[in-house]
Amino acid sequence: MSVLRQTILPARVVIVDDGSTDRSLRRVEEIVKTGVSLGVDCDVVSKSNGGASSARNVGVARLNTKYVAFLDADDEWDEHFLEKMCSLIQDFPNSVLYCLGHRVIVDDSESIDRDSGKMATRGKVENFFKSSISSSVANSSKVCVCKAALHKIGGFPEGVLLGEDLYVWIRLAMEGDVVSDSYVGAMVYRQASHRIRIKSRNLYSPFPLEYFRKRRSEIANYKWLATYLKIVGLKHFLPSVLEGDFRSATRRWAALWNIFPLFAVALLPSFLFIPIGYAFDKSRRISRQE
Repeated sequence: MSVLRQTILPARVVIVDDGSTDRSLRRVEEIVKTGVSLGVDCDVVSKSNGGASSARNVGVARLNTKYVAFLDADDEWDEHFLEKMCSLIQDFPNSVLYCLGHRVIVDDSESIDRDSGKMATRGKVENFFKSSISSSVANSSKVCVCKAALHKIGGFPEGVLLGEDLYVWIRLAMEGDVVSDSYVGAMVYRQASHRIRIKSRNLYSPFPLEYFRKRRSEIANYKWLATYLKIVGLKHFLPSVLEGDFRSATRRWAALWNIFPLFAVALLPSFLFIPIGYAFDKSRRISRQE
């Protein structure tokens, strides 16, 4: 409903029901009625479950606007979200990716502000990859993208289970300018059990690493991209080690090896900690059951 509480209303709202099995559609009906009363064109698309990328691509295909913003079902926009985005687009019309800050709310209580790049409070992000190492520049619920640029990179990669959003932000940053405003324009809700759900995807490595495995020569053309990709790989490899998941750690290490062999070799001693991680993770799960 936060989409319809904006100081500047959206030109069109597309809601994609990606095979929901709860009462989501009933809630959607209320949103559509509110939208119609406000003069907002609302479209509801129901489809079989195909994942986040599939849902976003279907939604984008239903839009005839030049720009598109996304909002995940569990998240909310601040009432000035679209106003801030319109201001950025007006001041930086040739950019491809527009970002605001966001607040992470855990279990409906704990909140942590994440800005859109600590290099500047508002304006062009001089190096998206360098800024993304130290701060959260882009997130699916706090960005607006140029639809033409999104089409140029082929949209969101379907069938991908890990890092699909990250891939899109990287590719867009390779295509053109990224601008940001650190104004907190989105609230991202998470549960403390989120880490457990993520473990179901442990057999996968981040899609950006898979993508650049066959395009290693392109990495050198973008300053800080290599460092950023190493950090992305490390952030997924180390949790697998600490959880004692040898299979997952091996797969994610291999993804790094395919692009950065020397860096991967330096990580080999980490495998010695897998038995310790396994024992600790097992002990933690037992204590939770008790």
